[in-house]
Amino acid sequence: MRLLKAAIAHYIEDAYTYKSENTVEHFDIPATNLLLDHFGDVPLSTFNRHKLTEFKLALLGRYKPNTARIWLRGVRTFLRYYGVTKPFLGFKFPTEEEVGRVLAPDEIEIILSNSPPDIRKAFIFALYTGVRIGELINACWEKLVIDENGDWFLDIWQKKTGRWKTICLPPPAIEAMGERREKGFVFVGITTNRLHWHLRTIRARFKLSRIRFHDLRHTWATRFMESTGDQYALQNTGGWKDIRSTSRYQHKTKSRLRANLRVDLGINPSDFSSHNCRLRGVWGNPWGFKSPPAHGSHKRLSNQAENEERQPQGLKNLCCCLSSFWPLKK
Repeated sequence: MRLLKAAIAHYIEDAYTYKSENTVEHFDIPATNLLLDHFGDVPLSTFNRHKLTEFKLALLGRYKPNTARIWLRGVRTFLRYYGVTKPFLGFKFPTEEEVGRVLAPDEIEIILSNSPPDIRKAFIFALYTGVRIGELINACWEKLVIDENGDWFLDIWQKKTGRWKTICLPPPAIEAMGERREKGFVFVGITTNRLHWHLRTIRARFKLSRIRFHDLRHTWATRFMESTGDQYALQNTGGWKDIRSTSRYQHKTKSRLRANLRVDLGINPSDFSSHNCRLRGVWGNPWGFKSPPAHGSHKRLSNQAENEERQPQGLKNLCCCLSSFWPLKK
């Protein structure tokens, strides 16, 4: 029978072998210590949904819902390590208050205009690439690639996911990197403490709401979804390991996407007659997937070219415009 204290010690020792030191010390250790402080050295087999609910209520009495969710996620990871999964069947996590904080344009202007030049460049780079703070600090010139078209690509190692990601650098991020060098760190002299200190100072000076460096990543991700509506592109560009981590941004931008659908594009209302709005003839296949035709649809497919010739040009343009929003359609 494995007791909680010994199980935590073994789990933490093993976690250092496949997780970053920062994750273990700021996520796994505090979460498991809270669990041990609340229940004591009890057997792992005694954990059930009722005990987790009791632990959740105790956390909510001490922390805000977002913080309680973080510690409960750490406990879930720990218990799953030992194959204890039944307690989480039907378990309800505290409601998440918000997905980070999206900075307003005037807040961004205040941050950039009141930061030293080197710190300002780091903030600009983060706002246009969505990199985490450790990824920004460890970015090096040796991993920069410029292709034949002159586009800049930077390979970045992600400690959180344990894998590489490649980001295409937009012009503002390239300008923030400064003069190109052969080797070394891109942002010399930038440390985690300096970045956090400047954000705290600006927040106190201008009486702003809570601002973290990670909010720059949330701001970038939200703007990315507002501009593209492509959840999978966001996952690949931002380096999230699980697509569920990006679905939160999709929910935050649905209203913006719906607003885009109502933009006046100069379409003739007669284009939407039942004659022109046949599913295959008008919408076609926005993704270009090759799939076998449905039973009895071979006649419609054989006339697809003829149908496309009859489409009004304005409606064709609208179909292209809306194709990126189709993943949100239910």
